[in-house]
Order: sequence, then structure tokens, then C-alpha cells
Amino acid sequence: MQILKNKKILILFCVLVGVAALAVLSGVLFSVQHIEVRLSNAAFELKSTQMEESLEDLRGRNILALNETEIADRLEEAYPYAEVLRVERVFPSRVVVHVAERYEVYAVQSGEVFLHTDRNGRILRISDSPASNLPLETAADNIVVRTAEGTASGEVGQAVSFSYAFQSDLLYQLWLQTTHLPDGESAQEAMTMFEYRQFLEEVDLTLPTNADVLTREGARFRLLSYQDHTGEFCALVYRDIYLTKLTDASMRANSEVNIYLENQRLTYTISR
Repeated sequence: MQILKNKKILILFCVLVGVAALAVLSGVLFSVQHIEVRLSNAAFELKSTQMEESLEDLRGRNILALNETEIADRLEEAYPYAEVLRVERVFPSRVVVHVAERYEVYAVQSGEVFLHTDRNGRILRISDSPASNLPLETAADNIVVRTAEGTASGEVGQAVSFSYAFQSDLLYQLWLQTTHLPDGESAQEAMTMFEYRQFLEEVDLTLPTNADVLTREGARFRLLSYQDHTGEFCALVYRDIYLTKLTDASMRANSEVNIYLENQRLTYTISR
């Protein structure tokens, strides 16, 4: 009986020693030794080496115990222009963080300053000018979004907020129609973003239900009850009106287009 008891103790001891050895071994084999940040698009603001240096404290930690969400949040907080697409563990000891750069699209007026946001409304910086921060050879002023005084607010890293609903996706869908770009292709997106900003000049949301969209050529589109419009509206604006009906450049520069819903159908009138 005593022999059986001693045998059980020995087995338990061996198991504990094995578990401890495995833990030590995994800590050595699966400790982070290499950190890499991969940018998926042409970068103006971001540098992969800087972001890699900011993650140096991960080196030596167990790769199995890393918190991917925490890593993404840290990078996006430290670098407002960064959008972490995913955090990849490459066993046994490499961490690869895939990052896309956010681009300024809108300059939302808030009192005397402008909140520069990406297409989703995330605030990237705040300045006293609506001008883009991109290099001069590619820069065009950001699309100015005007709201009722004092209704826009937020800090860098936050989503811009308004006192009423603002569907930034509406403008993004308009851009997709103008560039014929499938969603999610960030490299092509970087190249065509400039075309989008060269098409639109200003979006006026000072009224809670209507929106005025001014093109850089001078045509003005008035969206009545703009919250109800969808991507179908965007195709109508750009393809059926801007390219087809306003064929002459002088007409584009002096035309007003009123777009509204009538019996669930999109309708428009053009005046000069």
C-alpha cells in the first residue's frame, strides 16, 4: 500500500516537473524576438521603423500571451493616422503588425478651427486651416464640411460628433462612384483619393435635414432629406447628372441641382 502511494507521489512529481519544464521551454522558444510593422499603402505620415520602436517592450514576452487588441489600440493611440488591419503571430518568435495609413478627406469646421478627418470621420489632427498636410505635389485642400456653429466636436483619435446625425458614408459612397473603386483596396484607394478631393469642394450641413454639395468646378447639388439617400443616389449624381446632363463646363460651373425623394424614387431638377 505504501509502495503504491509512493508511486503516485512520484508520478505526480514527474508531471509537475514536466509542466514546469514545458512552461520554461515555451517561454524560451515562443518569446518575441522580432517585431515588424508592414504598411500596406503609400505612407505620408507613418514610418514603420518608428512604430516598431514603440513596440520594443513586446520583445521577450511570450508570443502566446500577447493581446492583439491591446497592441492595435496602443499603435492607433500613438499614431492617429494608423489603422491596424491585423496583428499576426509568426511562430515561434515573430510578430507582424499590418497597418494602413488613414488619409485626410474632410476638414470639419468647428468654430474657428478645423477637424481633419478620414473618410469615416476619425479625427487625425486639428488646425486653423482646411488645407491638407500631404506633400505639395499631390496636395489638394480637404473637402470642407460646414456645420451649424459649435455642433462639431471631438479630439484627435475620436470620431467627429455632431448635434444631429451625419452620414459620412454617403459621401464615401459618392467617392466610390466617382472612382469605380471596390471597397477595401487600400493601395488603389491611396492613388484615387486625390481625384475624389479634386471633385468635391465643400459640404454644407448647417441645416439638419438638407445638405449642399459644391464641386470644385462650381456645380451645387442640394440634397433634400439627405439622410434618406443611398449609394443609388451617388450613381445618379455623378453618372446621370454630372457627366451626362452637365456636359458643358460652363453649365457645371453655374448649375444648381435639387435632388429629392418622390414616391421612393430619386428625382432632380436643374437650374442655372
